[in-house]
Amino acid sequence: AMAKFKAMGLDEVEWVTSGIPEFDELTQIPRARVTQIQGPYAVGKTTLCLNMLKGLRKQRVLYIDTEASLNPALLTSLQINPDTFRLWNESAFIEDIYDVVLRALEKPQFDIIILDSLAACTFRTEANGDAPDANIGQKAKIVNKLMRIVPMELKKTGTALVVINQERETIGGYGPIKYTPGGMGVLYAASLIVSLRTT
Repeated sequence: AMAKFKAMGLDEVEWVTSGIPEFDELTQIPRARVTQIQGPYAVGKTTLCLNMLKGLRKQRVLYIDTEASLNPALLTSLQINPDTFRLWNESAFIEDIYDVVLRALEKPQFDIIILDSLAACTFRTEANGDAPDANIGQKAKIVNKLMRIVPMELKKTGTALVVINQERETIGGYGPIKYTPGGMGVLYAASLIVSLRTT
């Protein structure tokens, strides 16, 4: 039966170690799929991903740093292999990140792409100070378009895409409502959602 399903174009899910044995006991990161790591401000989302990198010395990693917050001393202290690690931190515009992700998936060149973070992304019209009502939701539109295209590209290359996102609160009718910036595109596309909490 397995061979017949594979003949239909279905592949078994392959997994990339998180690099953290305790995390791997819960789950690993699925290849050819989207994973979202979310949680409130300062809960440790970036710290989790950086510690994952420490255990991913053999895997080829593209780290998209939209907050421009990484520094060489930190990466060196984590013993990250510079030969398999590529950092991109040239822009926080979602339009540029859209292009970077799709270019990175043109051929199998990365085992994992980490986007840190979607919440920190902006779009050009907002940055120019011209964000009238017509541009509300522009970031979500671009993210949704990327999430419609990227699953097939991930399937072709076997790459895992990890999106770090921040949980925020908005006041609703009966109290705070939690949401993650960038619209619903990532949530719909994600095969795995990891939600971090403080205890």
